Amino acid sequence: MLTSKNKRNINAAGTSDTPKLTRIERTQQIADIVLKILSCIAIVATGIWAYYQYYIKGANDWMVNLTITTEVLPYQEKLRLLVVHIKSKNPTSAKLDFEKEKGTFDLIVRKLPDKLKEGSTLDEITGEKIAEIDLLTEDLEILPSAEFDNMKTIVVPVGSTLSLTSAMEYENGTLTKEGKPDHDFVSASTVIHIDDKKSD
Repeated sequence: MLTSKNKRNINAAGTSDTPKLTRIERTQQIADIVLKILSCIAIVATGIWAYYQYYIKGANDWMVNLTITTEVLPYQEKLRLLVVHIKSKNPTSAKLDFEKEKGTFDLIVRKLPDKLKEGSTLDEITGEKIAEIDLLTEDLEILPSAEFDNMKTIVVPVGSTLSLTSAMEYENGTLTKEGKPDHDFVSASTVIHIDDKKSD
């Protein structure tokens, strides 16, 4: 006789009614468990990646690298064409949306004074302003690691020494202590002398 410890449901044919799992069914169960584990790992990994990108690495921060390059071309006897390339590069892994209503992007050209004394110190606002150009005529979008080249050509006199400054300012979404919109600011400057010869 069967005791209570090893009692089973036995049918008339003497076989057990307890269903047995086939090899395919067992494989499917194991596969389901593995997929659930992998899904959990993927969710955790995605969270860690997002935390690293946006909080540690700063992928959500506004960042632009500005550079200025110049070239002087012949034009008239006492005039030259100053070709200016203002390059703005997005070094982050996130797209940069630069809305015109929230920022400024310009180029200012100044003619430095002549006959300065030795040791004189000049800053970016020294000199006579001969050109101020708005480089943000519409909304600007720069993809991750992409570079935008804005070229302008200016007629300048031979023999002049010029200071060029390009500046980009944009609201960063925070407020100052006074409760006004705060801004991020980046600029690049260079100085060039316009002589009688063609120069780079």
